[in-house]
Amino acid sequence: MAVANSIHKQYLGTSAVIGSLCQAFDVLKRKGLITQSTKGPFWHNLDEAIHHISEAHFRASWLDIGKVKKLADLKSKSPRELRNLAERLFCKYASREALNEIEEMDRADRDRIYQQWTMFNIDVLPYLNLRETIKAGDIGRIEDLLPTLLFRFAGGGNPKYTIEILELFQGLHREWPEVLRYADPLIILPSFSSTV
Repeated sequence: MAVANSIHKQYLGTSAVIGSLCQAFDVLKRKGLITQSTKGPFWHNLDEAIHHISEAHFRASWLDIGKVKKLADLKSKSPRELRNLAERLFCKYASREALNEIEEMDRADRDRIYQQWTMFNIDVLPYLNLRETIKAGDIGRIEDLLPTLLFRFAGGGNPKYTIEILELFQGLHREWPEVLRYADPLIILPSFSSTV
């Protein structure tokens, strides 16, 4: 929830700003997503909207990078071609290198929408990855995302989450014995059968 709220805060903008979440909410006719809330279905609706918006971004990117009119046309490509296209898509639309290239251009030559979409894609990929890894229970991938989450929370003005992740790093890498760091929690926890 905190990551979704951070993305919301960073990219909300206004209806007049092309590429903003606010404009996307208007196009998708999503009500109640402008003001963050901890009550009601806000987070569920925001999560769903982020998924829909990111899917639209990446579908549009596939159409451009594949030089096709519709996604079904990509079926004619070989697996190797699709992999190469995916790598090119990432490099052009969701990488820091692409963002750096945009920022090195003269201000007058920059495509602001492309820049906004690239920044959004860079930031939404770890969020989508986090949601998937939590559902799968993949602790290793969650641990791999901790540095990215740390920077998101530190840069997004979330000091409590920043401190929590720093303390988790301290425990994982400096304080906790290895049996606590990587062991199966069911093995470490005492058996409840002895107390019943």
